[in-house]
Amino acid sequence: MSPVTFTDLAPDRFDRQATEAARTFREQFLLQVLKQHGTDFPEDLLVAALREAEALAGLTPFPELFLPSLAEEKVGRLQDWWTRQQRIRSQEVSFPA
Repeated sequence: MSPVTFTDLAPDRFDRQATEAARTFREQFLLQVLKQHGTDFPEDLLVAALREAEALAGLTPFPELFLPSLAEEKVGRLQDWWTRQQRIRSQEVSFPA
């Protein structure tokens, strides 16, 4: 490994490296969540929940810090909603005569 020079610490270079590292982290994390919960409910709903979590995290000063918690919360709410929808669909409806 070569020693770090002042040009390696230039703000534009650091920003590119940090941005690339953050993008890689987000992609890997979101793929992991998709793999983990992909069969629990339709994938398009899960992807939408994860995109919403990523958008919310992007509004914070430290998106990578908040993304895991926001994604977990969104997936949990999706799971609750999906369970409730399945329960509603399985109920029998009877009308009074």
